Amino acid sequence: MGSKRKDELRPASSSHFRSKTKNRSKMDEWPDTRIWNNFRSGDEAAFIFIYEKNFDKLVNYCYQYTRNEALIKDCVQDLFIYIRTKRDSLSATNNISAYLLRSCKNRLIAYLKKELKVKTLSDLNKHTFIPTFSDEDKIIHLQSREINERRLKEAIAKLSPKEREVIYCFYFMNMDYQSISEFLGYDHVKSTRSLLYKALRKLKDLFMIPFVFLSM
Repeated sequence: MGSKRKDELRPASSSHFRSKTKNRSKMDEWPDTRIWNNFRSGDEAAFIFIYEKNFDKLVNYCYQYTRNEALIKDCVQDLFIYIRTKRDSLSATNNISAYLLRSCKNRLIAYLKKELKVKTLSDLNKHTFIPTFSDEDKIIHLQSREINERRLKEAIAKLSPKEREVIYCFYFMNMDYQSISEFLGYDHVKSTRSLLYKALRKLKDLFMIPFVFLSM
């Protein structure tokens, strides 16, 4: 990313924001609606809070679609530049993470369609969005981690795109049902819960060695 684009996200004065550190720490206790409305009203501290809280989460999500780190960083940075520039025309939200995740996904898909030369989202999903694993992942209790990871990835790859996403959001991103529902565009939490149960049942049939899904 060029220095010009980085400058668009850089605070005008570090001392100005140091003076608001106390206010930013209080934002952890604020509802998303208040933080988002403050941001839309021009509060730069609110923007920094949103940026710092969500940047890594968005990068990790994008990584499930592509390993092109430069493209991922451009996509996420472009999103934050856009919302900062257009803040006064953004719609209201009571779930900032879901709002940004949905916006980032749409932006990334547009980038990938151009890069991979695919025409539809279904074509893209046939080849991408297979969750990666880390030591902190809670989806399985492992006795032989290397074997289990490989077989679990193979099983997840056989799920539908929506089923893969609900697994990733719930287990890897620790999102609650309400947040996942808003991200996936469902009107009712029940739909998200049913989708997750369906995905887990499929995995139990596909995964050929013993494992335990942690409590939902």
